[in-house]
Amino acid sequence: MKNRDVLLLLLYFALFTIGCATAKYPIDATPLIKLDNRLIGKWKTVVEGHSKDIYTITAKDEYNYKISFKDRGSKKTEVCTAYLSDLDNVKFMNVCFKEDSIVNYFFLRLLDIKSDDITVATVGDTTLKMMTSAQEVRGFFLKNLNKPPFYDDTVHFRRMK
Repeated sequence: MKNRDVLLLLLYFALFTIGCATAKYPIDATPLIKLDNRLIGKWKTVVEGHSKDIYTITAKDEYNYKISFKDRGSKKTEVCTAYLSDLDNVKFMNVCFKEDSIVNYFFLRLLDIKSDDITVATVGDTTLKMMTSAQEVRGFFLKNLNKPPFYDDTVHFRRMK
């Protein structure tokens, strides 16, 4: 197995063990919300079994983030992009990753952003995989926005100094 394949497996393991469902389409087809600079920085997960995972979030442009993921046990870094969407004053991060040129998204509901801590809820509804447009994804999110079964887990990130 190639190093890249091993690293993709690690990334997917990290994503799915914290409970993220994937979709072929984002909430919004294009980014509409400018960066929230509080998200920019180096973060580590505060989840049992994932405390070594490191995420570096930087600005790609005024609407998009670049997220670099690295498990401390690995020498290689995987990179994905993300942008924010707003649904009834609730912010979500659309995280885009590619595998063999196939684009997929997973979603994080931003629950709390402080200077040194971020708390998110992972969207876990696997129905998202069957959606055929960003408009359909957005409508599905709006219907399920406040339904606890729509979310899988709460994840905490702590800023690294």
